[in-house]
Amino acid sequence: MFAMREVAMEQTRAICRVVPGTDNGSCGISAGLESAVGQALAPLDDTSNKAADHISSTITAPSTTTLASHLRRTTSQFRHTNRPSPSTPSPYISSLFAYLESTESKITHDQATSERIKHMLRSRVATRVSQEFARVCADALATISKTEASLLRLRKSRGSNVRVDVGDVVVPSGVDLRGKVPEADNDKIRRQIWLDVDQVARIVRGYGVETDPEFARFVDLIQPFGI
Repeated sequence: MFAMREVAMEQTRAICRVVPGTDNGSCGISAGLESAVGQALAPLDDTSNKAADHISSTITAPSTTTLASHLRRTTSQFRHTNRPSPSTPSPYISSLFAYLESTESKITHDQATSERIKHMLRSRVATRVSQEFARVCADALATISKTEASLLRLRKSRGSNVRVDVGDVVVPSGVDLRGKVPEADNDKIRRQIWLDVDQVARIVRGYGVETDPEFARFVDLIQPFGI
């Protein structure tokens, strides 16, 4: 579909180049013909956009459906493990765009058309992945804050043998947490999330496209975690 449109427009321009008359007249005829052809191809553009949306959705699905489980692993690897503070993005970040790269390798049109298709797919995939990544990371950070608040309340309470459910964290009865709130562990988790978010932003910039606006706002919001 993309190739058909490019061929039609190029043929129109070729015809315009041989239209007799003055330069101004030729330019007017050229613009008119290109406009007419563009209008005629509008349904094709609509079909192409719908196809690109479907393809990008298919490409992003395998990556975005596992994001929540990756974030849970990020939390567990720093919770009461005495691991040092992270300094590199999580390994799974590089795989978020693996399906996009695999799809791009199968595009075999001429260079101009291929680049147009790739840019369209990159833009849509970047928007979908960054939007979902921001949502899942925001949920994880909210759970951490909720956990901290609950543990602080537990520490201040008189009774130590209390069972408390906080998101995915369960504090069993018989465990006294009044003397310790794992703030250092939570800081490490926040730091890892920041590194991962920053890496996604870098990858998207490398593709020459933009992230979802919500992702950009989320980056600004958690900027202090990267300091």
